[in-house]
Amino acid sequence: MSGLFVVGMSHLSAPVAVRERLSLRPGALAADTAALRQACGLGETVLLSTCSRFEVYAVAEDPAAAGERVQAWLEARAGVPVGAYLYLHEGSATARHLLRVASGLESWIVGETEIIGQVKAAYQGARDAGTAGRVLNILFQKGLAGAKTVRNATKIAEGIRSVGGAAAILARKLFGDSGARRVLIVGAGQMARTAAEHLRAKGVKDVTVANRTYEKAVELAEALGGTAARYDEALASLHEADIAIFSTASSDYVVGRGGVLEAAGRRRGRPLFLIDLGVPRNVDPAASEVSDVYLYDIDDLKRIVQRDQESRREAVARADALAEEAADDAWDRIERPAPAGRVS
Repeated sequence: MSGLFVVGMSHLSAPVAVRERLSLRPGALAADTAALRQACGLGETVLLSTCSRFEVYAVAEDPAAAGERVQAWLEARAGVPVGAYLYLHEGSATARHLLRVASGLESWIVGETEIIGQVKAAYQGARDAGTAGRVLNILFQKGLAGAKTVRNATKIAEGIRSVGGAAAILARKLFGDSGARRVLIVGAGQMARTAAEHLRAKGVKDVTVANRTYEKAVELAEALGGTAARYDEALASLHEADIAIFSTASSDYVVGRGGVLEAAGRRRGRPLFLIDLGVPRNVDPAASEVSDVYLYDIDDLKRIVQRDQESRREAVARADALAEEAADDAWDRIERPAPAGRVS
């Protein structure tokens, strides 16, 4: 037996208020993966952390006992009990789960494009940490190849394909298609970039980009034909935006209730819409209590994509079948005895 298992939580099992407690520090993936393996006595480990899921793929002699150790590690990290939000899959069920995750079938935007890159990054982090051995090498190599096949052979990636795209659709719903609205983008990562590109494509002309690293804000602003702003100056001028989209890797709130209250007061009754794509969240949830302020977090965006998902049922069913075939292939390869003298 391979001893393969996965323990994790996702948007399907836990709210963002719980998931954000487990998010990784920027640049810490390899170090955290190595620390997890050592702390839990695991043979192999891959750590997948995204805005909608936190999963530990591992190999151990006793998966059930190892899963309990991983749960204890997660609870120590989160600072609260998380057992009620966790799922555990063992053996071939782990392969099926990874194929569904990498194919975008487990994403809250089915078929979204960002997850396959995140799975690749998780696997590379394990390789950098030296925590991926024969079983996880096979699982992730086969899984990534299978996910590519699923996407190429179906229409699963049509429609809304990213969190940033969903955020842009929400922004347009809030103010219609008028290009006269002022939009502030805080962050210059992929989700922020995607949201900004969607808004510009729909005619929004006044887009300001702010980032802690000013040069990155300038780069994105130039690509969009927008304006770059210094991070602190942009936050101090929040009242000038009609819609602000936050997507940073900050572990603390970028904007607190007090800052939002001040911005709302200066707008004199004009509504301020805040879209928070951060995990951990970038905007203090208490800001939603401020009059004339409308705050949406990443879980709220699910409603935006429900109608789009309904139109792709046939493609999803086909993708599900292909993912199952790819998972069976990966599991067969894992269970096949390794050639003499080879361990990966």
